[in-house]
Amino acid sequence: MTTKEAPSPLPDACTISMVQDGRLYQWPAGGEHMRSVSDRPYSVVVGLDQVVAKLPSSYGFAEYKKFVVREETDNDGIRGNETIEEFQNREQLLARYRLFRDTNSEFGDMMVHWLLLQRLQYDRLKAVIQIPETKYCFFNKRGFLFSSTYPGIVQQRVRGISLWDMIDHGASHAGREHDSFVRQEYVPLIPRISSQLSRLATPAFSSHVNWHIMNFIFDPLTKVLYYLDLKPSSMFGRWRNERNLRNIRRDFLR
Repeated sequence: MTTKEAPSPLPDACTISMVQDGRLYQWPAGGEHMRSVSDRPYSVVVGLDQVVAKLPSSYGFAEYKKFVVREETDNDGIRGNETIEEFQNREQLLARYRLFRDTNSEFGDMMVHWLLLQRLQYDRLKAVIQIPETKYCFFNKRGFLFSSTYPGIVQQRVRGISLWDMIDHGASHAGREHDSFVRQEYVPLIPRISSQLSRLATPAFSSHVNWHIMNFIFDPLTKVLYYLDLKPSSMFGRWRNERNLRNIRRDFLR
């Protein structure tokens, strides 16, 4: 694709099979703007009927540049970048994912590198947890005066129940440090959820996961648990992530 071509639209009825890796798409003007529990979300997310489109927020891309490109560290970091994740070694990623080599000159090293880290995370975790089918692309997003280009992903939309929605958030925590807060109607689902979470919670993988419960959706029809977040764990904090994992162990890993 050349830079002279206009971005392709993502229609409301878009399916994941209609999206191609490495292409430039117009960021959806409509759709459902997905909520975040954070006041500084890493991503901007829009849900269409059958897919979900994601691109990094200004904060999220700044964190990528800080912790991955410049390799800054702090005392709350989960881990450093692996060799293949390092920005200076981006040719290793391009050698693994050759389809994206031609996008470098069009979109720039950082946008392509951000994209390939998402793909690397998908390949890292897909053997131990279900992840929605994902395409890795770029978005043109119209602003008030001009348009900007961002890296982004499109995922198959998963219908189900977020682990967040299974929790009784109004329950008192007083004297219940070790008690589950899963709402009673969802307790029968815990064994299925636990059996799938346990593979992800092993030492080999747990440090690569964002353990916020909004990143997990359980499909009660297929009994499949999905993990949604593909950013590398070198970009977010250890203390909060370990707290979230402790809560997941308390509520769902039995």
